[in-house]
Amino acid sequence: MSLQGAVLNITDVNTVSGQLKGKWIPPSGAAAGKEFDVVGWVSSAPPREKLDNVITISFSVSLTAYGSITSYTGYFKDNRIIALWFNIKPNSTYEWDHISTGQDIFTKESVAHFFPSRNQCAAEFD
Repeated sequence: MSLQGAVLNITDVNTVSGQLKGKWIPPSGAAAGKEFDVVGWVSSAPPREKLDNVITISFSVSLTAYGSITSYTGYFKDNRIIALWFNIKPNSTYEWDHISTGQDIFTKESVAHFFPSRNQCAAEFD
């Protein structure tokens, strides 16, 4: 699974609950150029002395063109999301091959608001 060229557009982060909403646009295949809903969560805590501080994030997208679901869990820091992912696909050659996993880094392309304030945001990551 490659993210190259995929777009994550975060359209809303609820300032009370931390619920994240957005759109995912795959770069290729049967789903290329189509928008898919993204749902997830962000959370944070005040920085503590001598500890690294990040904004935690988790989100999922159901790629209905394939019947697959991909979930990302990681953190936001220095204008990047660093996340581990799991992709679950309904059809596979082997039973053990339904789940793939890896790590991706999303870099900021543009942003209207920013996570630390947990305001509504409209960000694209490429």
